Amino acid sequence: MLLDYGGLEPALKEYARQFGRRTGMRVEVNVGLKRRLPEEVESALFRIAQEALTNCVKHAKAKTVTIGLADGEGRTTLSIADDGIGLDAYQFGKEGFTPGHGLLTMRERAEFAGGRFQINSRPGQGTRIQVRL
Repeated sequence: MLLDYGGLEPALKEYARQFGRRTGMRVEVNVGLKRRLPEEVESALFRIAQEALTNCVKHAKAKTVTIGLADGEGRTTLSIADDGIGLDAYQFGKEGFTPGHGLLTMRERAEFAGGRFQINSRPGQGTRIQVRL
């Protein structure tokens, strides 16, 4: 697998290229990593990006998605932003709100890798997911 041999950057770029070709969605990847991350962190971030892209097709009805990955201030940040229909992110985490399996999985992967998962979205204004490690 490209992730194992080449690292997160080439794996994300190739996956985004194939995903865009398969779905017709425009997927941009902007990577500014200065180093390879630990294997388990790269794997978690890659899987989070995969799940986010799947959600963009299944739920968001997005036409464009931008994936950003950068180092800065002693942290690595993965961000995924789409121009889809959005959701009421204020409900995420509130009692009585049942998020989809994908959102829960992304949060669990982020936390397992020692990071923090954040979602910002409003109906009609797209969604932005951010993972900080």
